[in-house]
Amino acid sequence: MSGKARVVVVGGGVAGALLAKIMQGHADVVLLDPKEYLEIPWAELRSMVEPSFAERSLIYHKDYLTDATIVTSSAVDITKDAVLTADGQSLPYDYLVIATGHALNSPGSRAERIKEFQRDNEKIQSSDSVLIIGGGPTGVELAGEIVVDYPEKKVTLIHRGPRLLKFIGDKASKKSLDWLTSKKVDVLLQQSVDLGSLSDTDKEIKQGYLAQKHALLVAKNLKLLIKGSPNTKLATYSTGYPLALVSLGRNEGVAQLPFLTLIGCLPGKIKSRDLFISKTRKQMGLNG
Repeated sequence: MSGKARVVVVGGGVAGALLAKIMQGHADVVLLDPKEYLEIPWAELRSMVEPSFAERSLIYHKDYLTDATIVTSSAVDITKDAVLTADGQSLPYDYLVIATGHALNSPGSRAERIKEFQRDNEKIQSSDSVLIIGGGPTGVELAGEIVVDYPEKKVTLIHRGPRLLKFIGDKASKKSLDWLTSKKVDVLLQQSVDLGSLSDTDKEIKQGYLAQKHALLVAKNLKLLIKGSPNTKLATYSTGYPLALVSLGRNEGVAQLPFLTLIGCLPGKIKSRDLFISKTRKQMGLNG
């Protein structure tokens, strides 16, 4: 035993991976994840139209966790001092972080995940038309990716609400709608397709930079706890103004800032060209 505090992180998504990366020099860290890799989720849609993009956005956990233990399995139970895994291991902890995020069905193998993107791309290429259900950031960005790379495709976007991108302001929503219609996307508002009962009660938009913000806060507090600082010294999280950068293809985007809404090449230059992949890889200690 090293004498260091034992930290088990359950979940190897953006937040869990960053937290484990930061804490590996301060504790005995175990990352428990059913996948052998971190997927940068905001690159998923680009990878569907350009599968080679996933080569940079799918990162083996072992590449950034050089001083931590990686357990490729799932948690099946948690006791007061250990996490029990699907493959029969017991992972003792002094501090437990649950960072499972959304439940996804991604394969455990990085190579298989790349094959999934290739299959998605083949479906898009072989289709004359594409129907997208949901006009949130994912639906809008996917429509943008497809119409820019495949302008000959007929793209229809169905959204049950009165406007796109409901979590951000009216101006950003209107600018996005105008851009999509200018690219001949058929946007149908206040219409729906029955996909069963879906929860829609999020109080904060699910964005990657917020997950990273959560991880940085938890890492800061864990360091304080390990040093024996009282709970009164711990930082607390609060939601802020809903900032948003939504890609519209490879070169354009729409940005909502506290006092300004922009559309066009400037937001595109900030996000759309690289989707913050180089920045995220550097944050994980890797070459961009």
